[in-house]
Amino acid sequence: VHFIILQEEMEKAGVKLILVTETIDSSDLGKLITYIKGYAAKLEAEKIRERTMRGIKERIKAGRMPSGRRARLYGYTYVPGKGVGEGVRYINEPEAKWVKQIFHWFVNEGLGIDRITYKLRELGIPTPSGKGLWYASEVWKILRNRAYIGETYVFTQTYGEPKTRLSKGTKSKKTGLIRKPREEWIEIPGATPPIIDRDLFEAAQGQLKRNKDRASRNTKQQYLLSGHIRCRK
Repeated sequence: VHFIILQEEMEKAGVKLILVTETIDSSDLGKLITYIKGYAAKLEAEKIRERTMRGIKERIKAGRMPSGRRARLYGYTYVPGKGVGEGVRYINEPEAKWVKQIFHWFVNEGLGIDRITYKLRELGIPTPSGKGLWYASEVWKILRNRAYIGETYVFTQTYGEPKTRLSKGTKSKKTGLIRKPREEWIEIPGATPPIIDRDLFEAAQGQLKRNKDRASRNTKQQYLLSGHIRCRK
């Protein structure tokens, strides 16, 4: 459909459209055939998506995580595959040691996220990506991630309109990740062994909330770009 509209607009502008792989029939019949081909391709794409989702759900029922970037997490080694003992995470002791240390610094020693970040840099601890420097956002993600108490969830996010405001006249696209309501998450029991005990984790969540509330109270002035600029790290 979009191709036909584009073709018609180009014809109105006196622009000739040439494709490398096939000829273009601009007659009414040719446009109908193009539409049918496009619709058939759309149906096939939907079938592929359904088969992919069915495969993911079968893995979840078997207690295995969907493979991909999100399966890899600092403190763990992900073993891909469909066999026994595969498709799950195993504790990576050298990294798990620093996950525990981050929680200890934050909860028991009262260090802030920035101070923890600098300590990790000073000690030369490898980052989750294995390169570059530690950033506060990475420490924050570790402190917030429930996988460290053995809870593994999938389908926690979906695509939607970005939170940042678009300039006037710009069309909105569903390019932003939006967190789904908790009741829509799907848990995979046993896919991730715990590194942190629940009491310590919940204590960290309480401290994070207090820090957030304190920061909100201390922000007395609203700046022009407040809430519109976000760090991608």
